[in-house]
Amino acid sequence: MFGDARRSLETKRFTPTTESLGFMKDLREGLLEIQRVHPEVQGLAFFGSRTTGLERNDPGNPSDMDVVLFYDGSRFISHEKNLDLVGGRLTVNPRYQPERTRLAKERETLIDHAKHILSQRMTGLGLSIDLEAETGRNKTISVVDISPTVTDSVLARFEREVDRDTNFGKQPLKLDQVGPEDYDLLSRFYLSVGEGVYQNRAYILDRLEQMGANGERYFQAIMAYLQYSERTKTTTKREGLTPFPHYPTTIAKAREYFLTK
Repeated sequence: MFGDARRSLETKRFTPTTESLGFMKDLREGLLEIQRVHPEVQGLAFFGSRTTGLERNDPGNPSDMDVVLFYDGSRFISHEKNLDLVGGRLTVNPRYQPERTRLAKERETLIDHAKHILSQRMTGLGLSIDLEAETGRNKTISVVDISPTVTDSVLARFEREVDRDTNFGKQPLKLDQVGPEDYDLLSRFYLSVGEGVYQNRAYILDRLEQMGANGERYFQAIMAYLQYSERTKTTTKREGLTPFPHYPTTIAKAREYFLTK
């Protein structure tokens, strides 16, 4: 089973060790456990050294497993308006803030519970959890909302960034960093499990395809960012990582590459 999985993954730029594949399988079971309680959770993505076989071999200080948790936050969007028009005058809607507070708490509960389940599994596997010193925030497990509303916003922001950096396609894209907003979009194309992630990828490709030539330009920018973040950016963790020449170059090729399991 692991041999077949590894051969399949190698065609998609990933070369995890047998140990790391086993960890991913266990966390996939954790995903199913979470989804039984929180159907809004859509999938997981893995990135970093454990997807490329470059993790540390030190038993006393093993590499962690970098994970992205995806969820659809559609139900946490308030349908109440902040202001109402009453008798020709704008008045504060008294239902707006209570509903917003309630939904924010429900979102926080979902995220905290999902992180707790994954963290327990990681600890059981001997994987460390990286916590921010000042806030205690879990830095090992990132969380990304892949609802259509948020995806549209993330895409629009990325498109504006690419237009600015390339003078609307007149100049080549130059990369020297990947910011958190870029990461939000790129993470959906990492090594992933969960039907919802594949559906979100298809949604993104559909939206880009509707833009014609501009959509192809934005897609190529996504691939440039993805390649930079995974294989080009110079860090000690990437030493010995060979180039991967087969990132898809068109939206049509991306459908086969990113939507085939």
